[in-house]
Amino acid sequence: MSRTSKRFHIPGPYLIVIGMVVVLFLLVDIFKINNYSGEFLFLSVGNLLNVINQAALYAIIGFGMTWVIIIAGIDLSVGSLIALSGVLLSMFLVNWGLPIWLSIVMVLILGLLIGGLHGYLIERFAIPAFVVTLGGMIFYRGFALMIVGGEPIFNDNPGFLFIGNGYLLGIPFPIFILVITFGLFHYILRYSRFGLFIYAVGGNEEAARLSGINIYKVKVIIHGMCSMAAMISGIILASRLGSGQPLAGNTWELYVITSVIIGGTSLSGGIGSISWTLAGAIIFGLINNGMNLLNIVPYYQWVIRGIVILAAVAIKETSVKKRAHEHGTLVVT
Repeated sequence: MSRTSKRFHIPGPYLIVIGMVVVLFLLVDIFKINNYSGEFLFLSVGNLLNVINQAALYAIIGFGMTWVIIIAGIDLSVGSLIALSGVLLSMFLVNWGLPIWLSIVMVLILGLLIGGLHGYLIERFAIPAFVVTLGGMIFYRGFALMIVGGEPIFNDNPGFLFIGNGYLLGIPFPIFILVITFGLFHYILRYSRFGLFIYAVGGNEEAARLSGINIYKVKVIIHGMCSMAAMISGIILASRLGSGQPLAGNTWELYVITSVIIGGTSLSGGIGSISWTLAGAIIFGLINNGMNLLNIVPYYQWVIRGIVILAAVAIKETSVKKRAHEHGTLVVT
């Protein structure tokens, strides 16, 4: 008589929830920071709103980056696009005198076109996404510096300043933008036919091609949406700074990718969720906020962020490989 053993297995989504809760409790325990009146600063309503407000910029780009990473791609150009969008928006408003709504629309359309070009080059010429977006990262940063001569364009337009600094119903306006973009990216990925195409391409691109999915169209749209998301965050950041800064968003691609990985999206492709990316961005924001409240010097913060990136990738990829070995295939969660 053979004996069989049944190993205890926690499904992927629940494992992510447990991991997020554990990390949150660890953060709360580590960052027990009080003000002089004894108020717990780290978990105060004001501080949490501030964390979400700051994390909104990473999260918005992260939604687009999630789509890209699900198809086993990467986009290193998003940090430079943040700078380019802020510079162009300020130039349209200050130098050209265009209405703010038209300026924003023009910047967002440009983002779609830039990302679409990335997708075109990646699929039509079989150039790795890493190479295409690395080239874009360098080009867009240089272009942003070139068109303003390396100097910021200051902008005191009230509508422009409200985007990143205004409040609506006592809530920072960027949080409303975050909610809208979350709803758009989440709905498409979770409930639309195109969302199924994204997972199919990420799970097995050749099988998706043979099933009749237009891989070229999927990649063009995905990269277009990712670049547009970067432009949205760039507009918010420029508004907060009150100027278009050609050096804004430097290394932000690393923060965004970290947020996406913390949220459980696999760099191997086929696995990812917009909801968990949002949670990952907030967790990453809490880590940054806690370090700032503790007055940890910047270069130590870089070391800690590097450890977080390595740990997040190692844990997630180990989990994916283990499940792939157990099931004989890659499971989409």
